[in-house]
Amino acid sequence: MTTSASRRRYPHAAIPTLREVLQLVKARGLYLNIEVKDVMGKREQYRDLALRAAELVEAGGTTEQVIFSSFNHTTMVRLKQAYPHMKAGLLHFAGLHLAGRYARSAGADALHPLYIGVNEDMIREAHAAGIAVHAWTVNDRPELGRMLACGVDAIITDVPDVCAEVKGAGV
Repeated sequence: MTTSASRRRYPHAAIPTLREVLQLVKARGLYLNIEVKDVMGKREQYRDLALRAAELVEAGGTTEQVIFSSFNHTTMVRLKQAYPHMKAGLLHFAGLHLAGRYARSAGADALHPLYIGVNEDMIREAHAAGIAVHAWTVNDRPELGRMLACGVDAIITDVPDVCAEVKGAGV
């Protein structure tokens, strides 16, 4: 659906603030991945974006329900230095050499690889280093089943209902 079609269909819909989302997360006992999109070309403009979001997470009492992630691994290192108790995941497209060790060296709690590169060896190596693996964006039933069979710790998806069905069916 295009943006203009969405506006016509939902004319009164509003984008919630992060504070409002965190209130919902807390009230419903949900788990939230906050992807920090700190555009590299606008580095100074977005420099403290993750830290400001972490302040809201802490103030809202949702620290245990939130993980931050970013393709900008330096941002996640800075977040963990400022807020060591916050969870952080490192988004990446391709395989990382010694991924578990790399994630540990960055202070990360999880790796967030594109699902195509996920395999049992990668997961085993990450787990041996104490690092969780959260595959993204897995929307296809066979790939959802493959991720579960490989042993990922979490799946980032646009179709949580389908993911729940696949998980429930033990596919």
